[in-house]
Formats: sequence, structure tokens, C-alpha cells
Amino acid sequence: MALMTGYNFVRASGLNDFLQSFMRRFDEPAPEVISIVRLLRDVRRRAGLPHQCVQVQGFDRLFTICDDEPALRREVRSVLRRSMNWLTEGAYCIYFALPSETTFSHGEHLCVRVPRRDEPYYLDLELLFGKLQRISTDHYHKPFNIDS
Repeated sequence: MALMTGYNFVRASGLNDFLQSFMRRFDEPAPEVISIVRLLRDVRRRAGLPHQCVQVQGFDRLFTICDDEPALRREVRSVLRRSMNWLTEGAYCIYFALPSETTFSHGEHLCVRVPRRDEPYYLDLELLFGKLQRISTDHYHKPFNIDS
């Protein structure tokens, strides 16, 4: 798995390949792991991320605690959209570690299964990021450009 500038979604089963690519490129043992909350805060402030390549955790959990998923989705999308030029200029590689239960809905959209209350909920990543490109079975990619 090559490290790619932009948003990368990697299933748990593909994280080992990601870590090996990271170590080859940066000669460091592991990427900086940050929470989705920290990523959004740093991106909103344009404060700079702790490393050119970061691994983001908790993306799926953020939506388990939210009662207003459409509002949260709009806010996340808005923060990322307003900062797309800044992220592109920084040539950041942002990797979201997704649970192995990540699945396709209707054979087209990448969804993350989010356990909420009594029934599972499927968060459609394309509603947040736009059309994702499948790189491999465990890796999906989206450049930083997010359409309005």
C-alpha cells in the first residue's frame, strides 16, 4: 500500500500494510495517532498537524454519541471543505483506521457500521467526502477536494 496524499480509509485488516509503507517512507516506527476531534480542531485552526502522515482514530465512534447525525455530518464536511487548499498545500496523508466491519452498501458506497442503541447504523462516507476511489480491498482514497 502506497502512502497517498489526501484522505485514506483503511480497514483494520489493511493497517499492517499502511504501517510498513509509513516506516519505509519516514524511517520512523509508527505514525502519530490522533483523534478525530483533534484532527477537526487542528484543521479548523490550520494549526498544522503533528506529522505529514497521521492516523486518525475514533471516526466511527464520533457518530455513535451524536443524536443529530445530519448536523454533525454537515459540520465535519464544512470544516474539511473550508480547509482543503491548506491540507493540499501541506501534502498531508490522513489515514482513518476503520473497523473490519466496514462494508459497501448497495455495492457502491463505502459505509462504516456504527453501533447505535439497539440497531446498527451505517454511516455513508460518500455523504461526507464525495466519491471514494477503491485502491485495494482494504484501502479507499479521496483527494482533499470536497465538493460543496
